[in-house]
Amino acid sequence: MTINNGHLNAEEYRALRKVLGFSQQEAQNFHGLKNIRTIQQWEKGNNTTSACACQKILSLMNTTAEYIKDKFFEFRQHRSQPAIFLSYNDNEDFKYIAPIIKEFNTLSVYKMTVYRAYVEALSRNFDAHIVIFNKEDFESYLVALNVEDSLQTRENWARLHFLKYKRL
Repeated sequence: MTINNGHLNAEEYRALRKVLGFSQQEAQNFHGLKNIRTIQQWEKGNNTTSACACQKILSLMNTTAEYIKDKFFEFRQHRSQPAIFLSYNDNEDFKYIAPIIKEFNTLSVYKMTVYRAYVEALSRNFDAHIVIFNKEDFESYLVALNVEDSLQTRENWARLHFLKYKRL
């Protein structure tokens, strides 16, 4: 992406915001802005996007791209198993979403990253699937196995959840 004097033009900024899954309100929060009008002005081309804001959103874009690249390295190592992506609904209990959001800034960015990785996996002919997090089922899983919530536990639950519903 071409950056003019350290700034994104209106179309470039809007495209990045949308690719990341941000609403204008989420972009405002991400940049720590007091008013959503700043985002609106950037996207209309009425004001220049600050160099700091450009750097911050490009950095997040690079982080998500690195995440996707790392996931493909993992998939190649476990080619015999399907690639399982875990996604969360917007209305889930925050305690289940918080460990994921801290890495991706918002649930929207996480969901966008999951979707992009899933599409990329399919385009590379991986056996890939998205599992939607189910709080009640996950809590039962934790109790039944007497294990703590962790990212590894979530990954194990997602794989089991996928296999269980695949048989139906």
